[in-house]
Amino acid sequence: MKIFTLNAPRTALNFFAGLCVLTLIYFGFVHNREAVAVSGEPANTSYLAIIINGFGYGGVGVREFLYMDIPFTGGVIPGAPHTEDETRRLVANGKDVMIHMPMEARNMRGVWLPDIHIMNSHTKAEARAALLKAIDQIPSATGITNRYDSKVMDNEDLLTTILSTAMESNLYFVDSLAANRSKASEISEELGARVYIADIVLDGSSDVRRIERNLRRAARMADENGFAIAIGHIGPEGGRATAQAIHNMREELAQKGVVLVTMSELSQRMQ
Repeated sequence: MKIFTLNAPRTALNFFAGLCVLTLIYFGFVHNREAVAVSGEPANTSYLAIIINGFGYGGVGVREFLYMDIPFTGGVIPGAPHTEDETRRLVANGKDVMIHMPMEARNMRGVWLPDIHIMNSHTKAEARAALLKAIDQIPSATGITNRYDSKVMDNEDLLTTILSTAMESNLYFVDSLAANRSKASEISEELGARVYIADIVLDGSSDVRRIERNLRRAARMADENGFAIAIGHIGPEGGRATAQAIHNMREELAQKGVVLVTMSELSQRMQ
């Protein structure tokens, strides 16, 4: 640590100028809940963005989420049988939409991929073409998230192409952390891409109480960090149960100072 001796007017001016700079750096860049708060909201407000993946197949819970009056972001799978219809219905009901991009899983046994997908064996040109096709099919998307425990998420060349293509379309990327060796954060620092890391998966179960407990965990994460990102799903292991749990927890979350927001709103606040 340097010690400054104030022995001249110029030194004093330099000291106070430096102090001002340090103050600006602290309040401008230190990562805490005030960094995402906006005028008119309490200083202890925290934000929870919920992403519901799996739209596009007409699965269990679609109707419940379509008519939910709580903010969330619907992750729509491109190339699925009901992609365009469910995207249209989400948008018509004022919902935030993102692309839930199919990628090759580490274990493909029993996994079916739609026509629009990215394989680990794809060239950079093929991966880019697939993502652009997904963006064309879901033009209302504000971002992209990965699907499955994917090999692609630790393929530096393909992931660089994916994030660069997302940047060109002004889309953020949410790393679902389904891939334990994901390089998304590392590459995003090099590119300057908007990449966010999911904090918790809410469901994988039809047990409403269990999903409520996970929502409480998500609320604690939001309280500690100022924000958190939770992922739920359409389908039998989530779906209606997840929608019910979110409804049940709405008032409790509000009482804890946790504001539910869409993923695109959280991204805007983070910037």
